Amino acid sequence: MLFDVHVQNASDTSRWFLIRDQLDASWQLESTTANGIEAFELRGEGRVVLAHFDGNHNFLAVLLPGRGIIVLHGLALSLWNTTNSSVATARVVIADELTIDKQSVSDWLGMDLKSDIRATVSTGNAKALAERYTPARHELPIGTQSAMMTEIRVDIPSTKL
Repeated sequence: MLFDVHVQNASDTSRWFLIRDQLDASWQLESTTANGIEAFELRGEGRVVLAHFDGNHNFLAVLLPGRGIIVLHGLALSLWNTTNSSVATARVVIADELTIDKQSVSDWLGMDLKSDIRATVSTGNAKALAERYTPARHELPIGTQSAMMTEIRVDIPSTKL
């Protein structure tokens, strides 16, 4: 399904915002590993860099400057375990630092991943910026610093056949 996602960083410092690419209320970041990262540029009114982490729990991440606000139109998220329900719950992680194998994600990928402080973009015009995978797709641990997890409620539109 496609969603319009609004993200606001209430902190004065940059923060990472992470969400699984499938709505999943059971996600535990502590057990998450990745074997690769792809970075995409989304343009519209401003610029957003969206990172896709490929691994045992695929997830998306955005690095937002302090007091930044972005809107992502048409973000694709899969729905699982929502049979006969009009509501799904997704966990969102907000962190000061994001690492892969104890190295900053920006350093590991070799580029600055920070989005503009204000942006409204569509995911339909994504442009690949960079990608990196481990040899033989070996899984590496994902780490965060000063992270907190919150849950968001997502209303699922009914589908009549």
